[in-house]
Amino acid sequence: MTYEDFLINNLKGDEKVLEIGRRSSYLIAKILKESSNLVSLETDEEENVNKENVNFHIEKYSELFIDNGYECLINKYGINFDTIIISNDAVIFAVFLYKYPELLHNINLVIIYNDFYDIYHYLYIKHNLINNCFRRVISYELYEVWNRIN
Repeated sequence: MTYEDFLINNLKGDEKVLEIGRRSSYLIAKILKESSNLVSLETDEEENVNKENVNFHIEKYSELFIDNGYECLINKYGINFDTIIISNDAVIFAVFLYKYPELLHNINLVIIYNDFYDIYHYLYIKHNLINNCFRRVISYELYEVWNRIN
């Protein structure tokens, strides 16, 4: 199973997605019923995308952006995220989570492409997911799905 297959099997289409690292943004946007409900946070500078009948947002990661906070991201795009997909750049998510633990408050689904260079970033993220009532429901090769326990 590829990462793309994994996403297709685990997204329903009605999610509001914050993707950390832009590995599969086009595929995610095509899966979503409303592609504009996707914001991809990445280190590369690129404009918002409207290609192949998908229209999602790209936000460049920067220290200034991190300092402005998670609420700034929500207010800018008017999206109350319920899903986080960590496709790449897990360290960005670890830093973001450290500074803004409220990031997980409205999240119900976390999908991780587990290519961490540093095991401590993964352990930090895993610890925070467990402490915020998430349970790992799928672990397959490098892919994980975490759902919030009600």
